[in-house]
Amino acid sequence: MDTDNGRESSLGKAGAFLSNIDPGMRRLIAIGVVETLAVTLYASLLAPWYKSLGYESAAQGWLAFVVQLTSALVAIAGGILADRLGRKRMYVTGQIIRCAVPVFLLLTKSYLGLIIVSLLRGLTLIQKPAENAFVGAYTEQKNRATLMSIHQTAYLLAAMVGPMTAGFLADLYGVKIPMVLGLVLAVAAIIIAIPLKDPLETEQDASDAIYIEQQSLTVRSFFSGVKELFSQPNSPILVMLLIASLANGLGNGAVNILLPFTVMDRFSSGYTAVTALSLFSSLGTVLVILIGGRIADIKGRRGIILISGSIFPVIMISMLWISELWQVYAVLLLITMVGNISSPAMQALNIEVVEPKYLATWSGFLMCASSLGMGVGSILGGFMYRLNPDLAWIVTVILFALSVVCYYFVLKPKPTLEQISA
Repeated sequence: MDTDNGRESSLGKAGAFLSNIDPGMRRLIAIGVVETLAVTLYASLLAPWYKSLGYESAAQGWLAFVVQLTSALVAIAGGILADRLGRKRMYVTGQIIRCAVPVFLLLTKSYLGLIIVSLLRGLTLIQKPAENAFVGAYTEQKNRATLMSIHQTAYLLAAMVGPMTAGFLADLYGVKIPMVLGLVLAVAAIIIAIPLKDPLETEQDASDAIYIEQQSLTVRSFFSGVKELFSQPNSPILVMLLIASLANGLGNGAVNILLPFTVMDRFSSGYTAVTALSLFSSLGTVLVILIGGRIADIKGRRGIILISGSIFPVIMISMLWISELWQVYAVLLLITMVGNISSPAMQALNIEVVEPKYLATWSGFLMCASSLGMGVGSILGGFMYRLNPDLAWIVTVILFALSVVCYYFVLKPKPTLEQISA
């Protein structure tokens, strides 16, 4: 009887927690699910499709570099503009650009055309700093990591369905069908976003602020927020977090090339075999992300970030000895489980180190560092894979290890950092 009462009490608390989620956050989650489905329906097919067109690892590395370089430049501008001109308009701008990506994919097979596709894919990141600012405004510190884990879980469930659906449809009917479906969903996401509002502003205040900023927006005023942001007492922490984001980006960029080419060159070049990588990556994260969010809110950010970051690079070394396809999936599942359990803690930490008025700008800088790293990492991964695949994996492991070293210094227990670590 006591056990039943305890179970009912736990379920009641969980139900109350979910019912108290801000309506704006719920809408943001719904939009994210639809957009993730839209993107994964075509993005998960790009590596094998590009390879079928004759573009090998080095060529694909350059295309990935274009995506990430564009993302890096757009992220900073998008963050600053979101804080100055309004977050909603930057958010919707990214959504509109996203609709153009599958259109161009359907129309081109030339390398120049694929470069344009890569540019458009990078430009969609103008949306993300505003999205992060929305998330920060819709959540409170006491449960932020948990809500962010729910947010990410919803995305990842969509990221599991999208690639496998895309692979199945592409193997049966060709790549155009999933691309068209991705376009339809991208348009649907814009419609869902119409009622979305910035909770930090009333409609009147937002309108007045936008008008004032439009009248006074100059090069000097454009960067004034950046100067203020990095003039804060915790600016060394911000710099260290940027280095960590850059190192993570370098590692992830390399992995995005190494994994599909490992599968295609050693085991299978079928669409389903490659898109399964996205499935197992998302599955590993889904299995642990909610647990990681609760641990971060209850026990603090420091422990879970440092433990997770120290273990998963060691697991990644086992990629040197795989001999069968199932082993790739098994190792990838384990890597993502261990590595991504700390993701909510990292995301919450990045929100909590700055004041809300700088959040979109700061998110833009973080994304710039990550995107720049992913771009360079993609090129590095492509060339290293061609020279020596084993060396490529070793360098990638070192890059991820560098990131956790940065977090160690950021989260080093000192009186001035206790509030951040808690």
